[in-house]
Amino acid sequence: MADANLDNSHLSSSSLFDLDQQQQDHQQQLQQQQQQQKNKKRCFECRCKLDLALQAIGKCKCDYIFCPLHRLPEQHNCTFDHKEVSREEARLKMVVFKKHVGTALKRLDSDT
Repeated sequence: MADANLDNSHLSSSSLFDLDQQQQDHQQQLQQQQQQQKNKKRCFECRCKLDLALQAIGKCKCDYIFCPLHRLPEQHNCTFDHKEVSREEARLKMVVFKKHVGTALKRLDSDT
């Protein structure tokens, strides 16, 4: 009876591993399905020609290059999650106060 319980717990951990592996496979497939921008000198959305300065300005975190009209994430249906990245940066920058250990007070004018 105890062996059956151990087998069930082993199955649940292996099934969790399988789910994690499936999620990773799914993410890899999505990355492969994502179109590659063939001509980096043109806007990915409207195909207008961009000069060198606009190419540098219009590069998005989703690895596409856009004209000034489609540069913002809302304007080109960006697949990159800007909000979550900003939240992660904010979490890392948060100040964590360290608790002081001990509650004893020491007099400043005492010699000991």
